[in-house]
Amino acid sequence: MKRINLLAGVLFVLAGFCAGIGFNLLPVSTEAQGPPQDPPRPVMPVVHDDTLTGNGTRGMPLGIANGGVRTAQLANGAVTAPKLSAATLPTLGQVLGFNGANLAWQNPPVGGGVRVVDSRGHEVGPLVVPGGSVLRKVGAFIFQLHVHSDGFGESSLSSSHTTTDCSGTRYIGDDTSLLYRNSQNTRTQLFYPADPLQEMTFNSFEQVFPPETGLPPRCWRTNPETFSAGLVATFDLSTLGLVPPFHLEF
Repeated sequence: MKRINLLAGVLFVLAGFCAGIGFNLLPVSTEAQGPPQDPPRPVMPVVHDDTLTGNGTRGMPLGIANGGVRTAQLANGAVTAPKLSAATLPTLGQVLGFNGANLAWQNPPVGGGVRVVDSRGHEVGPLVVPGGSVLRKVGAFIFQLHVHSDGFGESSLSSSHTTTDCSGTRYIGDDTSLLYRNSQNTRTQLFYPADPLQEMTFNSFEQVFPPETGLPPRCWRTNPETFSAGLVATFDLSTLGLVPPFHLEF
């Protein structure tokens, strides 16, 4: 019995000795251990008023609510002409108005009195001649345009020529004493003398009648006549966006 206890004691001491050696042989980390890290904090929703939408989380990011941009959120001068919903940018002197369907840049009324207006409420121009003419600014010039209730009027077109048989380049004369540029128009086209105007001598006169008359163009040889004129230029009246029928407003 004593022998067994002695053997057990020897084995216990031997096991402890081997364990100590084993622990000494294991590598020991020399790196400094930092403080324990806190667990990630949960994302808290953002508190906001009704100008924003969402709560700032991944599933519901913040955004501007419908109708969230109000007067207080706009800086003075922040809304410029390109930001308006008009189809085109304005030209010098135009004003913003409603054409019956959308916002549109329009030429301001010229004077007062009776006005010719299209079916969308867009002003064609002030009535200046009983029977159907209006003044309207197109580009850099003011023109007297023929109009009817169903749109722009159809009239014969006349041009002057330096030749005696109406051949060659076509010119339109202009009276520089007038407050507007001389012009002629059909239902879709405006004809006028382009700059630069020149003093020229003409020897024939040509007239082209509206197609519905069935009349062919006519040419008259004239005595030499000198006056101010320019090359015939054209403008597409359909680009003005005026929609017949036209009517009068007072």
